[in-house]
Formats: sequence, C-alpha cells, structure tokens
Amino acid sequence: MRLLVLVTLTAASPVCVSEQLYLQSNVRSYHFDAARQYNENHSGVGVEYDLGGYYMAGGYYLNSLSRDSYYFGLGTEHRFAALPSVGAGVMLGAVTGYNAELLLGPIPYAFVGNRYFTLRTFLFPPMERVTSGAVGLQLRIGFTGS
Repeated sequence: MRLLVLVTLTAASPVCVSEQLYLQSNVRSYHFDAARQYNENHSGVGVEYDLGGYYMAGGYYLNSLSRDSYYFGLGTEHRFAALPSVGAGVMLGAVTGYNAELLLGPIPYAFVGNRYFTLRTFLFPPMERVTSGAVGLQLRIGFTGS
C-alpha cells in the first residue's frame, strides 16, 4: 500500500513536467554463493527523476532474504562517446530490509539503452551477514516531459 501511495504521489506531482521521469523495475539477481538459497526474483517498482547530470531514485522490492526492502539513492551515469547506448554509473543509496536496520553504500553498474528503455546490471559487493555478493538486473522505462 505504501508503494502505491509513493508511486501515485510521484506521478501526480510537478515532477511529471520534468525533462525525464523513469519507472524502475528490479528484476533478478545472481548470487555468487548459490548454495545459500537466496531469493533471486526481486519483484518491485521504483521511480527515478533526472536532475541534470545526477538523478534521485526510490522504490520497493522483495530482497534476497525474501523480505520487503525500500530504497532511496542519488546517482550519476556516463555514456561512452563511441557507443552512446552503453555506459556506466554509480548510485549512493540506502536500503532497508536486510540484517541491519539501514544499509548505506555505493552501487556501481553498467547499462545499455536509451532515454526510453534501459537495462542496468548492478554489482553488489559481499556484505557480512547480508549477502555473498551478487549481480542484479533492473529495467528502466523513461517518460519525457512536455
């Protein structure tokens, strides 16, 4: 329910007249220690707002421990001049729902796509009492402003 309220308020806010608003969907992960039986199906949804050189994002997903997680972060990304549909980025984020009340840290990623559709691949480092490390996939769909 909280997620529905978050998405509704964001969609109805003045942010929608911005240059770029994105819908995020966390999809899957692959954990480096497959024997631990982590959840690798991360259904969830989030929103991302382009701030011009940086972005802010927040949302919800079912995490690797099969618990509800809420996240918020600020990030930046760079497209490669030779291949403008390919790039890399980093998000400094906070997330709930793991074995600590709040996890903070940088999350590096690579991506392929354009302003309308992007596939991101995140690298999550090993974290004691949380995960052995993982690679995660996220889809991002863009909506242009007026």
